[in-house]
Order: sequence, then C-alpha cells, then structure tokens
Amino acid sequence: MSRFGRSSDRRRYLMQRRQLANLTAAREQSSTLDSALTAGGPAPGSSLAVRAPDRDERWVDLIHHDPIVSVDVEVLRSALRFAFESGDAGGLLGKAVDDAPVTPSRWDPSAFSLGLFLPELVSNTFTIKIGKRQYTPSESHLIRVLEHPPEDPRDIDIRQGVLRELVSAPALRESVERIYGSLRELRGLLDERPMTPGETVRRKVEVLTAVKAVLDEADEGLSGAKSALTRLHDFARDVRSRDAYARLTQVLDFDANMATLEVRVVLGSDGKIRDFRLLEANENIGNPLVLSPWRRFWSRLVAWLRGY
Repeated sequence: MSRFGRSSDRRRYLMQRRQLANLTAAREQSSTLDSALTAGGPAPGSSLAVRAPDRDERWVDLIHHDPIVSVDVEVLRSALRFAFESGDAGGLLGKAVDDAPVTPSRWDPSAFSLGLFLPELVSNTFTIKIGKRQYTPSESHLIRVLEHPPEDPRDIDIRQGVLRELVSAPALRESVERIYGSLRELRGLLDERPMTPGETVRRKVEVLTAVKAVLDEADEGLSGAKSALTRLHDFARDVRSRDAYARLTQVLDFDANMATLEVRVVLGSDGKIRDFRLLEANENIGNPLVLSPWRRFWSRLVAWLRGY
C-alpha cells in the first residue's frame, strides 16, 4: 500500500475513534446527570433503563417472557463498527455486559446479599467450562441478576424452561456451548486482543467466520428446541435466508477456497526435492467473487492508480 493509502486509513481510524469516544462520553455524562437527579443514586448498572425492542429490531432474549433491550444500542453499534475496522472497541463490549440493567424486582439486595456471600458464590462456582477451555462470565452482572429476582412470574418460567431443556437434552446443551464459545471468540476478536497493522484483513475474516459459526450452529443445532431457545433458532434461520448471509458465505468461501492445485513432488534419499510438477489447477469458478484473469488485471490496475 502506498503512503497515501496508509495515511488515509490512519485518518479514518482516528476519526472513528474520536467519534466513538465522543459518543461514549456523551452517554456517560447523561447517565451521571440522571444519577445526580435521582435520590440516593441508582444501583450500579441501572442508569440505563430497559425498553421493549422497536418494530424494526430483532432482539433475542432468553430470560424474559417479553424481550427487552438492556444495552445502549447506538453506542454498541458504533463500538462494533469501530472494532471491526480497528480491532479495538475500547472495552465497551465488556462494559455493555457489566452495566446491563436488571428487570424490576421486589427484592431488596441490602437485606440478604451480604449474608449469602454472592460475590464468593459467583467467583467460585460460576466459571464456565467447555471442553478444555474455561470462561469467566461478568461477575458484576451475575451478582445483580441474583440480587434481583424478577417480579414477573413468566420470566421465572421461561428461565426454568431453558434450564430444564438443557439438562434433559445433551445435544442441545452441546450446541449452546458451541454457540457460547463462538460468541466469546467473536468478543475476543473485537475487543480483547491487540491487533498489529498487518493483520487487519485477516482479523476481519476471522470476525466474519465467528459470526457465521454462531448463525450456523444456532440454526442447525437448535432446530429441536422447545423452550425460549427457539427464539435464537428462529433468528438465525431468518438471517441465513437473507441475501447478506449468502454474500457472507461467498466471501468466506473465496477466502478459504479460491483455487485448488494438484502437484507432484519427487524426493531423493537425502530429503531434497528432485522434481516438482504442477499437475492441475482449478479455480473456484462456482463462486461469483472469483474474477476472470482480465477482470483481476483491471482491478489491480485501478487499485494501483488509486494509490494502493
């Protein structure tokens, strides 16, 4: 890439980071003002009020009878867009989970929380083990969920229904574990791993691969679900039926299988190559993203003229 191309990417990176920082600062200032106007201040993570999804929103909620939105969608969308471009969401993805508000509850945590040693309970027993890997969930959010049992009995029923199904159906439980692992991989790619300038494109492909893995497993692995897990299955099936998913599949197939080469290698007794021949070369012409040689030539020429 030319110096012009690198400087252009650098300016875009700085502009996106400044916009994200300004948006986050505005949200935090608004939350601080709301807290100051509230007598005694709200409980940690409750400054953002829950709301029902808009008509044009698809929101998967596995713990509430009536789905709710418990994050700042605008900040989260900006953080995801910035993280996809730069590999760093500034910790906002983890913060969105830590600060997610809980539903209304008639329980007063001050009356029982300390006596139950909830922080010790969560830290010692809520580690998620999938295969040989261990994941640490958001302890602050889990503590607040345990401190605020929902007042709507339908929310209790839906959570117990998911738990019963996961206990009684090992195949569904394994599918959910794979989905969770892919989601944690996606979060790590976007917000938990440093990215060097040379791996920007590779990181984007890995992010798209993780997204596709979640959708595929949710659609195929949860097809037999009867509990609220059907919400995740229906969402994934709807997304996979769209043109955007077909385009995603083409992009990842292009990355993994642009062409196939068959070669013959002859080795001598000393381990050195005596002969190397290309027997056959086949391009993945079934993928519309695989361009003909002439189109590739013109694309590279245009990119060179633009400074790349």
